[in-house]
Amino acid sequence: MTGRNPDAIAYEPVSQRVFTFNAAAARRRLSILVPARSWGPRTLGGRPEFAVADGRGRIYVNIEDKSELAALDARTLTVQKRWSLAPCEEPSGLAMDRAQRRLFSVCSNGVMAVSDADSGRVLATLPIGAGVDGAAFDRRRGSRSARMEKER
Repeated sequence: MTGRNPDAIAYEPVSQRVFTFNAAAARRRLSILVPARSWGPRTLGGRPEFAVADGRGRIYVNIEDKSELAALDARTLTVQKRWSLAPCEEPSGLAMDRAQRRLFSVCSNGVMAVSDADSGRVLATLPIGAGVDGAAFDRRRGSRSARMEKER
């Protein structure tokens, strides 16, 4: 169903669908699963890497070979937007701060691109280590860091 070697999986609570992203498949596909039902595969016009759901009905996925971020509507199963992640090259891992609507794409050229989830605009790039393939956002530590900054 999902093809060979799916690279990412994300549950989107508004649509109650599970999305799998398969960069290794010949057609670089996305599959959509719902209990007792499934849709897929779909093509994304590039090699999908990691994905996150925003909890509002949208799935974001890094498109590795295009250095893009794609926004999918989980209800209509369509690509709503595509944004360049330049100067990020070959984005793999993706994390999200849902409260602040920020996306964190980690890239093979040693940078992390921080994007606005609504406009897609790259807000900042930060240096990171080599060989990254994943990312995570720690909501608890993020809010504590913001609190500490306000106290200074």
